[in-house]
Amino acid sequence: ENGMDNLERSDLGGDIHNDNPAEELNAFPVDKPGMHYGYPWCFTEYELGSPKAEGRGSQWALEGQAVADDAYCKNPEKNVPPMHSMQSHSAPLGISFYGKDWKQVSECCRGLDVGAEGANETDGLTSVNTTSTTTTNSSSCEEIMALALPCQYIGNAFVPFHGSWNRDDPTGYKVVRLAFDEDHSSVKEEEDFIWAGKDGPKWKTGMRPVDVAFGPRGEMYISSYKSGEILLVRSQPTQ
Repeated sequence: ENGMDNLERSDLGGDIHNDNPAEELNAFPVDKPGMHYGYPWCFTEYELGSPKAEGRGSQWALEGQAVADDAYCKNPEKNVPPMHSMQSHSAPLGISFYGKDWKQVSECCRGLDVGAEGANETDGLTSVNTTSTTTTNSSSCEEIMALALPCQYIGNAFVPFHGSWNRDDPTGYKVVRLAFDEDHSSVKEEEDFIWAGKDGPKWKTGMRPVDVAFGPRGEMYISSYKSGEILLVRSQPTQ
């Protein structure tokens, strides 16, 4: 979820928009429909310079409304905090889970027995264990996974950050990888996966990521707004 722009709150530092509110990853349990997730009454702290700061993910009431106060926003029974908070103004526009869309990719990765006899590591991609049995046979898996993203990313979420427009120091313009705990109840790691480079967050081509998709061989495609690019990401072929 994208956070609002131009955020101010007088008792928390006045103009706090550069690093607040956080962009959010929210979970919607099917057994708890109709829950409230903040906007337009509450916002999520990312980084406050105020002595009152309570840390990333903390909930606060927005000024200029009379529906909710801080106590309301901090009560998870009334306002559900995000599963994960991300840098403000990054502008996440999509989310894709590796291994979800193509059965053969997840099958080939399940057929790998990492560390067992017949499996080995090559250039960050574990090669196929020919002793395993799956619907997709081993020779097919070798062809399918030759240029795929590593199997260690199966189940990870990839989020394209479109990039900021009203932050003093630009941020975003990249794709981040989110790794979850075993029951997908929290994010255990956020990692920059694709970014412009050392000269700053913006790409020389004008690329602004919009969405991420995966192909049938485990390759990643990243679409871009205005520049018209489709960026292909895949592993290096083994020698």
